[in-house]
Amino acid sequence: MWRYIERATPPPGEAVLGFDVPDVEAAVRAVEAAGGTVDTPIDRMPDLGFAVAFVKDPEGHLIEIAQSL
Repeated sequence: MWRYIERATPPPGEAVLGFDVPDVEAAVRAVEAAGGTVDTPIDRMPDLGFAVAFVKDPEGHLIEIAQSL
C-alpha cells in the first residue's frame, strides 16, 4: 500500500493499484478474458528484475501488474 506522507491523497480514480503476480502473461490474459483491456503491453526489464504491464478493468480503472524476474 502506498501512503502519501508529503502530499495530499489523490482523489478517487487518480491512484493506480498495483499487484505482484507470479506470471504477468497469465494475469494479462485473465484480465482480457474477464472483459478488461491492455493499456500498456508487457515490458520486460531483466536489468531491473521485473516485467510490468498496465491493464484496465471493464469500468476503465487502471491497474499495474508486475512480475519479478
